[in-house]
Amino acid sequence: MKSLKLNVGDFGDDVAQLHEILKQQGIEVAAEEVKRQFFGPATREAVQNFQRQQGLNDSGELNRETAVLLKPSELRGSIFARETIPLSRREEPTALINASLQNIFSVRGHVLSTDGTPLDGVQVQALHKGFRTDDVPLGKAVKTNDSGEYQITYSIDAVRNQERERVNLFVHAFAYDENNNLTFIASSEDAVLFNAEPKATIDLVVEPERYREPAKYDRIRRDLSFKLREIPLTELTEEEIPYLSAETNLESQDVEVMVQAAKVAKTIQESYDLNVKPEIFYALASQDIPITSLTDVVSQDRQVLRRALETALVGNTIHEEGDTDALIEETLNNFITVSVKDHLDGNLGALLGTSPQLIEKDIQEAYIKESLTYEGDPDGFWEHLSQNDKFTNEVTLKDLQFTLELGELTQGYLPVIEVLQAELRKGETPPTLRHLANWNLIYFFKL
Repeated sequence: MKSLKLNVGDFGDDVAQLHEILKQQGIEVAAEEVKRQFFGPATREAVQNFQRQQGLNDSGELNRETAVLLKPSELRGSIFARETIPLSRREEPTALINASLQNIFSVRGHVLSTDGTPLDGVQVQALHKGFRTDDVPLGKAVKTNDSGEYQITYSIDAVRNQERERVNLFVHAFAYDENNNLTFIASSEDAVLFNAEPKATIDLVVEPERYREPAKYDRIRRDLSFKLREIPLTELTEEEIPYLSAETNLESQDVEVMVQAAKVAKTIQESYDLNVKPEIFYALASQDIPITSLTDVVSQDRQVLRRALETALVGNTIHEEGDTDALIEETLNNFITVSVKDHLDGNLGALLGTSPQLIEKDIQEAYIKESLTYEGDPDGFWEHLSQNDKFTNEVTLKDLQFTLELGELTQGYLPVIEVLQAELRKGETPPTLRHLANWNLIYFFKL
């Protein structure tokens, strides 16, 4: 091996040894890469996870610094022993490693809420408390995992200028607020570990008013925003999604759904002048409701949509600061508005327009909206509709029933419907399908 580094594309015994050591650290790698002794995307992601835990640059490659922290005793005979270095140094690889280890310290712990719930995604920074000097950051800030656990590795070199061999250790914790700003939430500064041991433990408890765990949608949006900067999600292509997934360590499916949600939200804004936030569509998708098109969404049963949003809110898939019931009602009403407009502009609106009694758009809209929102016994719908101001006139109500029956009889074929409407209205009595029984076959052909 000519280089100290292992990276994507490498294979062989060194990679197999790396897989074994990662497994010992509790970090699993895809079985296919382990079988092939191959350093692929899964291995890269595993190395990145370890690097983040240790406060290292998450390059995803196995370099000297990562290898020393990962399992130095296991790697001395492989990677380090064959590094291309001067002979004088190559003869004493163990001494080199030990010298490096003498300067490496670590602090680990958990960040929990007052009820003991682990807090995921909290950023933790280790610091040295000096005397009449500024606090000195130690190592790189890291994020807690889903168990609320963090681990920071730092070098004593950060305080060498103060002629110290140990640090006065404490940690700060930060979290992103709803505006994506990093805010302070907790600290151990009141309990500094003076002359801290090389391996220290500091747990933090965060008061409820200081921190609300971000909803899943907010976490994904934040991680994507760091990479996308000013690029809108709606402009992403299918080919770019796997790249973003790999760069942000997000599931491809989550990124894909985020893009779909943004696109559907843009459609409803531009086509219907309605403001429905993208997180609403993300929430629905999380409950297995298709959001590939706006039609897929608004065609769903209202109760199904309501339950999906309620479940997503309770499960912290999305978060709403205000009245959640009001949010759900506003969303469902917006979807009804979309459906009504689509039906008015579509076949149903054209069918209703063949009747002179139903030619007015407000009458058509009233019927369509009532039919979409009615949740009672189907047999009671017409009685329910008769309570609507537009249908208190029995003639209008009967004409609506007749027109709908005519549409069903002709399978919605408008040219025939228009002829039949005109012919059946020549008499003095309101038109009904019974009049057709008096027509013979020759008259039908004539029409």
